[in-house]
Amino acid sequence: MPSHSFNANHAALLLKLLTANLMRRYVLDHVPHLASWRTPWLRRALILVPGRLARSARGTKLHVPERSQLARWLN
Repeated sequence: MPSHSFNANHAALLLKLLTANLMRRYVLDHVPHLASWRTPWLRRALILVPGRLARSARGTKLHVPERSQLARWLN
């Protein structure tokens, strides 16, 4: 989100660059068959997963589709 402050914009840019580099590093190390994918598609496949948050007396549980990469990480 752009700001009138140069320092705020610079910090936001650095955070976005760090995020992109960390995602690329993770993909190269853990899912190399997705290395040719562009960042928006990686976000869609690895991060933006629909889920349902269920709360009960025993705690909170996140339900995600079984075929998602996120489900494979959590199990």
